[in-house]
Amino acid sequence: MRKLVQIVVVQGFLFSASTPGLAAEERPAAGSREQVSAWIRIAKQPPMLAFDSTDALDFDLYLNTQIEILKSPLVLDQVVADPRVAKLDEIRQLSDPAGDLARRLEVRRQGKSELLVISLVGGEPAQAAKIVNLVVAAYLKAGMLDRQRTIDRTLQAIALERQKHVRRIGKLRRQVHELAAQLLPRDDSQQPHVEQAVVRVPLPKLREEITTLYLDREMLKRQLDLRHAKQPPRDAGVSDELVFEAIADHPDVQDLVADVESYSAKMAATQQVSVLGANDPRHAKLRQRHEQAQQRLEALRDEVRQDVIEEFQEAWQARHDQEISQLELQIEEKQTRFQVLTERYFKQLDLEAASSDQILRLAVQRMALDREEKVLERLIDREIQLRTELHAPSRVTLLRSAKARSAN
Repeated sequence: MRKLVQIVVVQGFLFSASTPGLAAEERPAAGSREQVSAWIRIAKQPPMLAFDSTDALDFDLYLNTQIEILKSPLVLDQVVADPRVAKLDEIRQLSDPAGDLARRLEVRRQGKSELLVISLVGGEPAQAAKIVNLVVAAYLKAGMLDRQRTIDRTLQAIALERQKHVRRIGKLRRQVHELAAQLLPRDDSQQPHVEQAVVRVPLPKLREEITTLYLDREMLKRQLDLRHAKQPPRDAGVSDELVFEAIADHPDVQDLVADVESYSAKMAATQQVSVLGANDPRHAKLRQRHEQAQQRLEALRDEVRQDVIEEFQEAWQARHDQEISQLELQIEEKQTRFQVLTERYFKQLDLEAASSDQILRLAVQRMALDREEKVLERLIDREIQLRTELHAPSRVTLLRSAKARSAN
């Protein structure tokens, strides 16, 4: 499914190192709290040229995914590596520029609309505008390149499959023609057309069902291969919020937190009433216990965090195994049905055939030819659809670049 974006016609150029608009921007007055923003639109329904779009995801899910991509290292690593950003004072002084930029970058949906507003919290407005524009440009470029690569890889795979099926179809057509010619009478005046010899084969509906079962089985096998290749998400996909909640709700953690707080309170009380203050032996002993409790607390938190991640990993693996089992069961059912119908087809042909075994061979070859032609037709339709999608307008449009207002 297409989750990709490309740069479309926008209001003016994005920006470059020599863009006059950026070079001419003036710094706002000291103390200004101006916040610069760029606006983009993500269409709920992807543009259509000749085919309906293959994007069928829930729009809110798709929109949230784009927000996370905008704030992800996929985009921000490219931004902080840009010389125009790397030389900025506020970036140069940071040990983790991408992480700091992710924390400062604000991407919000405008109400329930299709609009996203991208802003940078803090910093000098002119520099913030440059950074915001570079973030949007990197996001659009990454989407365009990813879309191009995905379609190109798919087209290459389709081209290879097409070649295989074209060769098979050529071979099958020659075999069908030869078998049909052998069945025709030698007297040329009594020879029916080749297609008439093929049409006399019975049970067309059964043959069509066998072909459909074959195609369905092959598609399920492809899905099974994709499931086997699927890797578990990083940290089992569990959010930090769930981990923090699990740690906070753990009874042993709560007990240790209470111990740490208790030692802290006793240390404060001892220091307040004792003339020796922090040098009081009792205070030193409490401090030692406080540090030990704190160490046990941190170790326990790490242990609970690992337990939560392992639990989610086991749950993901269980769901993954269940999906594989269901696909394997469906493949087995299709295969069994295919074998039963094929055997029935051959038996009925043996019973109904009025001629030699060549009629049966001709029917089987014709069935194989029909199957190959249907597969080839689907491949060609898919190739045309992908090539059309490649030139379709993007789902994402830049409406307005970020620009700092000049000081009066």
